[in-house]
Amino acid sequence: MSDLVLGFILVTIGSILQGSWAVPMGYTKKWQWENTWLAYALLAMIVFNLIIGSFFVLNLFQIYGSACPQVMRIIGFGIVWGLGVVLFGLGIAAVGLALSYALMYGSLLAVGAIVPILVINPGDIVTPQGIVAMIGVAVSLVGIAFSGKAGMMKEIDQAGNHTGEAAKTRISMKMGIAICIIAGALISAVNIAFATSGALVESAKAFGFDPKYTGNLVWGVMFSTGGVVNALYCFYLLGKNKTFGNFTKSGSSGRNWLLVILMALIWIISFNFYGQGAVKMGKWGAVIGWSMFNIIPIATANFWAIGLGEWKGTKSETKKVMGIALALFLTAILIFTYGASI
Repeated sequence: MSDLVLGFILVTIGSILQGSWAVPMGYTKKWQWENTWLAYALLAMIVFNLIIGSFFVLNLFQIYGSACPQVMRIIGFGIVWGLGVVLFGLGIAAVGLALSYALMYGSLLAVGAIVPILVINPGDIVTPQGIVAMIGVAVSLVGIAFSGKAGMMKEIDQAGNHTGEAAKTRISMKMGIAICIIAGALISAVNIAFATSGALVESAKAFGFDPKYTGNLVWGVMFSTGGVVNALYCFYLLGKNKTFGNFTKSGSSGRNWLLVILMALIWIISFNFYGQGAVKMGKWGAVIGWSMFNIIPIATANFWAIGLGEWKGTKSETKKVMGIALALFLTAILIFTYGASI
Protein backbone atom coordinates (compact mmCIF):
# COMPACT_ATOMS: atom_id res chain seq x y z
CA MET A 1 0.00 0.00 0.00
CA SER A 2 1.48 3.37 -1.03
CA ASP A 3 1.90 6.21 1.44
CA LEU A 4 -0.61 8.28 -0.55
CA VAL A 5 -3.32 5.61 -0.29
CA LEU A 6 -2.59 4.98 3.40
CA GLY A 7 -2.71 8.71 4.06
CA PHE A 8 -6.02 8.92 2.20
CA ILE A 9 -7.47 6.14 4.39
CA LEU A 10 -6.24 7.74 7.64
CA VAL A 11 -7.65 11.14 6.68
CA THR A 12 -10.99 9.53 5.76
CA ILE A 13 -11.26 7.83 9.17
CA GLY A 14 -10.38 11.08 10.89
CA SER A 15 -12.96 12.91 8.78
CA ILE A 16 -15.79 10.57 9.79
CA LEU A 17 -14.85 11.04 13.45
CA GLN A 18 -14.66 14.80 12.95
CA GLY A 19 -18.23 14.77 11.65
CA SER A 20 -19.43 12.89 14.73
CA TRP A 21 -17.83 14.52 17.76
CA ALA A 22 -20.60 17.08 18.39
CA VAL A 23 -23.42 14.49 18.44
CA PRO A 24 -23.16 13.69 22.20
CA MET A 25 -23.57 17.40 22.95
CA GLY A 26 -27.24 17.17 21.98
CA TYR A 27 -27.92 14.61 24.72
CA THR A 28 -26.66 16.55 27.75
CA LYS A 29 -29.33 17.54 30.27
CA LYS A 30 -29.62 20.36 32.83
CA TRP A 31 -26.45 22.00 31.50
CA GLN A 32 -26.36 25.21 29.50
CA TRP A 33 -24.10 25.64 26.48
CA GLU A 34 -21.31 27.13 28.58
CA ASN A 35 -21.30 24.16 30.97
CA THR A 36 -20.91 21.61 28.20
CA TRP A 37 -18.45 23.68 26.20
CA LEU A 38 -16.19 24.40 29.19
CA ALA A 39 -15.93 20.72 30.10
CA TYR A 40 -15.32 19.82 26.45
CA ALA A 41 -12.68 22.53 25.90
CA LEU A 42 -10.70 21.61 29.01
CA LEU A 43 -10.73 17.88 28.28
CA ALA A 44 -10.36 17.82 24.48
CA MET A 45 -8.12 20.81 23.81
CA ILE A 46 -5.88 20.67 26.86
CA VAL A 47 -5.97 17.45 28.92
CA PHE A 48 -6.41 14.73 26.25
CA ASN A 49 -4.46 16.76 23.70
CA LEU A 50 -1.35 16.98 25.90
CA ILE A 51 -1.61 13.38 27.10
CA ILE A 52 -1.77 12.02 23.55
CA GLY A 53 0.88 14.48 22.34
CA SER A 54 3.27 13.42 25.11
CA PHE A 55 2.68 9.77 24.23
CA PHE A 56 3.65 10.19 20.57
CA VAL A 57 6.31 12.91 21.09
CA LEU A 58 8.33 11.74 24.11
CA ASN A 59 10.27 15.01 24.58
CA LEU A 60 7.31 17.28 23.80
CA PHE A 61 7.89 19.94 26.47
CA GLN A 62 11.66 19.91 26.02
CA ILE A 63 11.15 20.59 22.32
CA TYR A 64 8.86 23.51 23.12
CA GLY A 65 11.42 24.92 25.54
CA SER A 66 14.15 24.86 22.88
CA ALA A 67 12.07 26.43 20.10
CA CYS A 68 10.45 29.48 21.71
CA PRO A 69 10.16 31.65 18.54
CA GLN A 70 8.34 28.90 16.64
CA VAL A 71 6.18 28.07 19.64
CA MET A 72 5.15 31.70 20.12
CA ARG A 73 4.13 31.84 16.47
CA ILE A 74 1.88 28.79 16.89
CA ILE A 75 0.43 30.29 20.08
CA GLY A 76 -0.68 33.24 17.93
CA PHE A 77 -2.41 30.85 15.54
CA GLY A 78 -3.92 29.12 18.57
CA ILE A 79 -5.58 32.30 19.78
CA VAL A 80 -7.15 32.87 16.36
CA TRP A 81 -8.23 29.21 16.18
CA GLY A 82 -9.68 29.35 19.72
CA LEU A 83 -11.85 32.35 18.85
CA GLY A 84 -13.10 30.48 15.79
CA VAL A 85 -14.01 27.42 17.87
CA VAL A 86 -16.03 29.57 20.29
CA LEU A 87 -17.98 30.94 17.34
CA PHE A 88 -18.50 27.44 15.95
CA GLY A 89 -19.98 26.29 19.25
CA LEU A 90 -22.40 29.21 19.15
CA GLY A 91 -23.14 28.43 15.51
CA ILE A 92 -24.17 24.85 16.32
CA ALA A 93 -26.58 26.18 18.95
CA ALA A 94 -27.99 28.72 16.50
CA VAL A 95 -28.50 26.79 13.26
CA GLY A 96 -28.19 23.11 14.17
CA LEU A 97 -25.65 20.39 13.51
CA ALA A 98 -26.18 19.84 9.78
CA LEU A 99 -26.15 23.46 8.58
CA SER A 100 -23.40 24.60 10.96
CA TYR A 101 -21.10 21.84 9.69
CA ALA A 102 -21.87 22.62 6.04
CA LEU A 103 -21.19 26.34 6.44
CA MET A 104 -18.26 26.17 8.82
CA TYR A 105 -16.43 23.31 7.17
CA GLY A 106 -17.01 24.80 3.72
CA SER A 107 -15.46 28.10 4.80
CA LEU A 108 -12.73 26.24 6.69
CA LEU A 109 -11.93 24.16 3.62
CA ALA A 110 -11.64 27.11 1.26
CA VAL A 111 -9.37 29.28 3.42
CA GLY A 112 -7.36 26.39 4.89
CA ALA A 113 -6.67 24.82 1.49
CA ILE A 114 -5.88 27.94 -0.51
CA VAL A 115 -3.61 29.80 1.94
CA PRO A 116 -1.00 27.03 2.44
CA ILE A 117 -0.49 26.52 -1.29
CA LEU A 118 -0.20 30.29 -1.87
CA VAL A 119 2.24 30.73 1.02
CA ILE A 120 4.43 27.62 0.66
CA ASN A 121 4.45 26.75 -3.06
CA PRO A 122 2.54 29.40 -5.05
CA GLY A 123 3.87 27.93 -8.30
CA ASP A 124 2.01 24.68 -7.59
CA ILE A 125 -1.32 26.39 -8.15
CA VAL A 126 -0.78 26.20 -11.94
CA THR A 127 0.21 22.51 -11.91
CA PRO A 128 -2.41 19.86 -12.81
CA GLN A 129 -2.90 18.96 -9.12
CA GLY A 130 -3.09 22.62 -8.14
CA ILE A 131 -5.70 23.37 -10.80
CA VAL A 132 -7.77 20.35 -9.77
CA ALA A 133 -7.54 21.38 -6.09
CA MET A 134 -8.73 24.90 -6.88
CA ILE A 135 -11.65 23.53 -8.92
CA GLY A 136 -12.57 21.39 -5.90
CA VAL A 137 -12.47 24.44 -3.63
CA ALA A 138 -14.65 26.41 -6.08
CA VAL A 139 -17.25 23.62 -6.16
CA SER A 140 -17.20 23.56 -2.35
CA LEU A 141 -17.86 27.31 -2.21
CA VAL A 142 -20.93 26.87 -4.41
CA GLY A 143 -22.00 24.16 -1.98
CA ILE A 144 -21.69 26.67 0.87
CA ALA A 145 -24.02 29.05 -0.98
CA PHE A 146 -26.66 26.34 -1.37
CA SER A 147 -26.23 25.36 2.30
CA GLY A 148 -26.88 28.94 3.37
CA LYS A 149 -29.97 29.10 1.17
CA ALA A 150 -31.25 25.86 2.67
CA GLY A 151 -30.73 27.28 6.15
CA MET A 152 -32.81 30.36 5.42
CA MET A 153 -35.57 28.22 3.92
CA LYS A 154 -35.42 25.92 6.94
CA GLU A 155 -35.96 28.87 9.30
CA ILE A 156 -39.07 29.90 7.39
CA ASP A 157 -40.43 26.33 7.30
CA GLN A 158 -39.90 25.83 11.02
CA ALA A 159 -41.11 29.25 12.13
CA GLY A 160 -43.21 28.73 15.22
CA ASN A 161 -42.22 25.07 15.37
CA HIS A 162 -40.30 24.46 18.58
CA THR A 163 -38.65 21.36 17.18
CA GLY A 164 -36.50 23.64 15.04
CA GLU A 165 -33.06 24.59 16.32
CA ALA A 166 -33.68 28.25 15.63
CA ALA A 167 -36.39 28.22 18.28
CA LYS A 168 -33.88 27.14 20.93
CA THR A 169 -31.49 30.06 20.64
CA ARG A 170 -31.58 33.81 20.83
CA ILE A 171 -29.29 34.05 17.81
CA SER A 172 -31.12 34.57 14.52
CA MET A 173 -30.59 32.26 11.56
CA LYS A 174 -28.89 35.02 9.55
CA MET A 175 -26.53 35.78 12.41
CA GLY A 176 -25.93 32.07 12.94
CA ILE A 177 -24.98 31.60 9.29
CA ALA A 178 -22.57 34.55 9.45
CA ILE A 179 -21.05 33.18 12.68
CA CYS A 180 -20.43 29.77 11.10
CA ILE A 181 -18.72 31.22 8.02
CA ILE A 182 -16.50 33.53 10.10
CA ALA A 183 -15.74 30.63 12.46
CA GLY A 184 -14.55 28.51 9.55
CA ALA A 185 -12.20 31.21 8.31
CA LEU A 186 -10.67 31.62 11.78
CA ILE A 187 -10.41 27.88 12.48
CA SER A 188 -8.47 27.42 9.24
CA ALA A 189 -5.50 28.77 11.23
CA VAL A 190 -4.97 25.19 12.40
CA ASN A 191 -4.07 23.98 8.92
CA ILE A 192 -2.01 27.06 8.12
CA ALA A 193 0.02 26.44 11.29
CA PHE A 194 0.36 22.74 10.41
CA ALA A 195 1.43 23.47 6.82
CA THR A 196 4.01 26.07 7.88
CA SER A 197 5.49 24.20 10.86
CA GLY A 198 8.74 23.26 9.11
CA ALA A 199 11.00 25.33 11.41
CA LEU A 200 9.51 23.72 14.54
CA VAL A 201 9.91 20.25 13.04
CA GLU A 202 13.57 20.94 12.23
CA SER A 203 14.20 22.08 15.82
CA ALA A 204 12.48 18.94 17.11
CA LYS A 205 14.69 16.58 15.08
CA ALA A 206 17.54 17.25 17.51
CA PHE A 207 15.47 15.33 20.08
CA GLY A 208 14.93 12.34 17.80
CA PHE A 209 11.49 13.57 16.68
CA ASP A 210 9.65 11.50 14.04
CA PRO A 211 8.08 13.87 11.43
CA LYS A 212 5.01 11.63 11.05
CA TYR A 213 3.88 13.05 14.41
CA THR A 214 4.10 16.65 13.21
CA GLY A 215 0.38 17.05 13.95
CA ASN A 216 0.86 16.16 17.62
CA LEU A 217 3.76 18.60 17.85
CA VAL A 218 1.61 21.46 16.50
CA TRP A 219 -1.64 20.48 18.25
CA GLY A 220 0.09 20.38 21.65
CA VAL A 221 0.65 24.15 21.58
CA MET A 222 -2.16 25.28 19.33
CA PHE A 223 -5.11 23.42 20.82
CA SER A 224 -4.00 24.11 24.39
CA THR A 225 -3.87 27.84 23.62
CA GLY A 226 -7.28 27.68 21.96
CA GLY A 227 -8.59 25.70 24.93
CA VAL A 228 -7.64 28.54 27.28
CA VAL A 229 -9.48 31.03 25.02
CA ASN A 230 -12.59 28.83 25.03
CA ALA A 231 -12.42 28.27 28.80
CA LEU A 232 -12.13 32.00 29.52
CA TYR A 233 -15.23 32.73 27.45
CA CYS A 234 -17.16 29.94 29.16
CA PHE A 235 -16.16 31.21 32.62
CA TYR A 236 -17.46 34.63 31.58
CA LEU A 237 -20.82 33.12 30.58
CA LEU A 238 -21.00 30.97 33.72
CA GLY A 239 -20.62 34.09 35.83
CA LYS A 240 -22.97 36.19 33.74
CA ASN A 241 -25.72 33.56 33.57
CA LYS A 242 -25.10 32.19 37.07
CA THR A 243 -24.85 28.64 35.73
CA PHE A 244 -21.90 27.34 37.76
CA GLY A 245 -24.38 25.40 39.88
CA ASN A 246 -25.41 23.24 36.93
CA PHE A 247 -22.25 21.18 37.38
CA THR A 248 -23.47 19.91 40.75
CA LYS A 249 -27.14 19.33 39.90
CA SER A 250 -28.20 15.81 40.73
CA GLY A 251 -29.66 13.40 38.21
CA SER A 252 -27.61 14.18 35.11
CA SER A 253 -24.13 15.39 36.06
CA GLY A 254 -22.43 11.98 35.80
CA ARG A 255 -24.16 11.22 32.50
CA ASN A 256 -23.18 14.62 31.10
CA TRP A 257 -19.52 14.12 32.00
CA LEU A 258 -19.49 10.77 30.21
CA LEU A 259 -20.98 12.39 27.11
CA VAL A 260 -18.44 15.21 27.19
CA ILE A 261 -15.56 12.75 27.63
CA LEU A 262 -16.83 10.89 24.55
CA MET A 263 -17.03 14.19 22.64
CA ALA A 264 -13.50 15.13 23.65
CA LEU A 265 -11.96 11.77 22.74
CA ILE A 266 -13.64 11.60 19.33
CA TRP A 267 -12.50 15.14 18.53
CA ILE A 268 -8.83 14.83 19.47
CA ILE A 269 -8.48 11.35 17.94
CA SER A 270 -9.88 12.67 14.65
CA PHE A 271 -7.06 15.22 14.44
CA ASN A 272 -4.47 12.54 15.15
CA PHE A 273 -5.73 10.54 12.16
CA TYR A 274 -5.65 13.68 10.01
CA GLY A 275 -2.17 14.71 11.14
CA GLN A 276 -0.58 11.34 10.40
CA GLY A 277 -2.56 10.88 7.18
CA ALA A 278 -1.66 14.33 5.84
CA VAL A 279 2.06 13.69 6.47
CA LYS A 280 1.77 10.44 4.48
CA MET A 281 0.26 12.41 1.57
CA GLY A 282 3.33 14.61 1.26
CA LYS A 283 3.13 18.25 0.19
CA TRP A 284 -0.47 17.80 -0.95
CA GLY A 285 -1.61 16.60 2.48
CA ALA A 286 -2.28 20.16 3.63
CA VAL A 287 -4.36 20.82 0.51
CA ILE A 288 -6.08 17.63 -0.67
CA GLY A 289 -5.95 15.89 2.72
CA TRP A 290 -7.25 19.02 4.44
CA SER A 291 -10.05 19.36 1.89
CA MET A 292 -11.14 15.77 2.51
CA PHE A 293 -10.98 16.38 6.26
CA ASN A 294 -13.50 19.18 5.88
CA ILE A 295 -15.91 17.80 3.28
CA ILE A 296 -16.58 14.30 4.64
CA PRO A 297 -17.65 15.66 8.07
CA ILE A 298 -20.41 17.65 6.38
CA ALA A 299 -21.97 14.49 4.96
CA THR A 300 -21.41 12.68 8.27
CA ALA A 301 -23.05 15.47 10.26
CA ASN A 302 -26.05 15.47 7.93
CA PHE A 303 -26.43 11.73 8.47
CA TRP A 304 -26.55 12.33 12.22
CA ALA A 305 -28.84 15.35 11.82
CA ILE A 306 -31.45 13.30 9.98
CA GLY A 307 -31.49 10.85 12.87
CA LEU A 308 -31.77 13.72 15.38
CA GLY A 309 -34.76 15.16 13.51
CA GLU A 310 -33.22 18.55 12.71
CA TRP A 311 -34.94 18.68 9.32
CA LYS A 312 -38.41 17.73 10.50
CA GLY A 313 -41.10 20.18 9.48
CA THR A 314 -39.24 21.41 6.41
CA LYS A 315 -40.70 21.42 2.91
CA SER A 316 -39.48 19.15 0.13
CA GLU A 317 -38.05 22.20 -1.70
CA THR A 318 -35.86 22.99 1.30
CA LYS A 319 -34.58 19.44 1.47
CA LYS A 320 -33.87 19.51 -2.26
CA VAL A 321 -31.72 22.65 -1.89
CA MET A 322 -29.75 21.01 0.93
CA GLY A 323 -29.51 17.89 -1.24
CA ILE A 324 -27.95 19.97 -4.02
CA ALA A 325 -25.43 21.33 -1.51
CA LEU A 326 -24.52 17.81 -0.40
CA ALA A 327 -24.24 16.69 -4.03
CA LEU A 328 -21.81 19.55 -4.67
CA PHE A 329 -19.75 18.57 -1.64
CA LEU A 330 -19.70 14.95 -2.87
CA THR A 331 -18.56 16.19 -6.29
CA ALA A 332 -15.78 18.12 -4.58
CA ILE A 333 -14.69 14.92 -2.79
CA LEU A 334 -14.46 13.13 -6.14
CA ILE A 335 -12.50 16.04 -7.60
CA PHE A 336 -10.00 15.97 -4.73
CA THR A 337 -9.75 12.19 -4.99
CA TYR A 338 -8.86 12.56 -8.65
CA GLY A 339 -6.34 15.28 -7.78
CA ALA A 340 -4.63 12.96 -5.31
CA SER A 341 -4.26 10.31 -8.02
CA ILE A 342 -2.60 12.53 -10.64
